[in-house]
Amino acid sequence: MLKTAKLCLVFTALLCQPVLAQQFNNYLGFGIRNFTTDNSEPEFNGGDDLEASGFQIALGQELSPSLAVEVNFSRDEYDPISYETDELARRDIDIDFDYETETIGISFIFSIDTKTQVTPYFRFSWATRDAKGNLNYSDGQENGTISIDDFESDSGEWYGIGAKIRGSETFGLNIELARFGENSTGIMIGPQFYF
Repeated sequence: MLKTAKLCLVFTALLCQPVLAQQFNNYLGFGIRNFTTDNSEPEFNGGDDLEASGFQIALGQELSPSLAVEVNFSRDEYDPISYETDELARRDIDIDFDYETETIGISFIFSIDTKTQVTPYFRFSWATRDAKGNLNYSDGQENGTISIDDFESDSGEWYGIGAKIRGSETFGLNIELARFGENSTGIMIGPQFYF
C-alpha cells in the first residue's frame, strides 16, 4: 500500500511538472540606466540638475502571468559635480566631486496580461543605496584628492512603469521609466533572458 502511494505521488508530480514550469518562469535581466536628480542648490553645478548613468542586473521569478518578484543590483556613476565658492578658508578653491552609487533592492512587478508580446507592468521596490566618491580640489597653488567611502547610505522606495517585449520563449527586452526616491527620474532599457 505504501509503495503504491509513493508511485502515485511520483506520477502526479511528473504530470504536474510542465504546468509548474509554465507557472514559475525564472529570468536574468541586464539594463543600462540614465537618470537625472533634481538640484535646487545654485552652488552645486550652477543649479543644474545632476546626471548619472549606469547598469542594472536583475534576477527574478514570474510567480504568475501578472506577478513577479525580483532582486536587483545597480551601479550608477554621476557626472562630476562642481562646487562654486567665492572664498573658502580665505582663498578661492575650485572643488569637483565625482561619485558613484550602488543599490540593492527587491521588487514586486505587477503585469497586465495582454496575451500579446508586449506586457505593460508596474514596479514597486524597496532599495538600499550606498555612495562613495572622490573630492578633487585646487586653489591654483595646490591640488589634491580626498577619497570618501560610504559617505551616504539611505533606503527608500522606487517606482517604475514599463513594458516587457517578449521576442521568444527565452529572450525579451525591457523598457522602463522609473522614479528613484524623492528626486531622481530615469529610464532603463535592456535584455531579459528566461530559463
